[in-house]
Amino acid sequence: MRKTRAIFLDRDGVLNIEVSYITDPEQIVLVEGAARAVSMLNAAGWLVVVITNQSGIARGFLDEARLEQIHARLLDLLQKENARIDRIYFSPFHPEAAVEAYRRESDCRKPGPGMILRAAEELGIALEESILIGDSLTDIEAGLNAGLRASYLLQSGHGKREIARLASDEKKLLSRPTDIFPDLETAAAFITGKASARE
Repeated sequence: MRKTRAIFLDRDGVLNIEVSYITDPEQIVLVEGAARAVSMLNAAGWLVVVITNQSGIARGFLDEARLEQIHARLLDLLQKENARIDRIYFSPFHPEAAVEAYRRESDCRKPGPGMILRAAEELGIALEESILIGDSLTDIEAGLNAGLRASYLLQSGHGKREIARLASDEKKLLSRPTDIFPDLETAAAFITGKASARE
């Protein structure tokens, strides 16, 4: 069976507006153009997979049932704009968790590649043809660690702060050049070969 290519997306700051530790579905507000971007990727035949660290669970701010409700709202908001997420993976772990069940190191926590590798196995994804899009160096490193074709850094969410880090001595964190885009819509337009609505 031929494997398919995928776009791996971070959640906060990429699809929805960055809020520290979202604990209520009503806090999910889409980034402008995010639904159009996902729809564009859907139409071009890419699988769209969300991979998100959710240490708020480890810290006791919410539980997995609440996170499921939050993700249901995210999917609903996207669906209303004809955009589809094929799968969401999350890591609830943190080495200093308040909740003992989640207190451990895990390769599923970005920058570990665990969520990406699990998705590849479960969904038949060709990692060497796939791309990660995120707003942090942790996201970018996860893509590098998984052996993806490329990882793109957005200026939305934490992106501007992370780009400033790239300009400092911490540039050595990345083992290959990383393309930078203003937002998900612009990145999706680049990937699909379509002119961005903002250009």
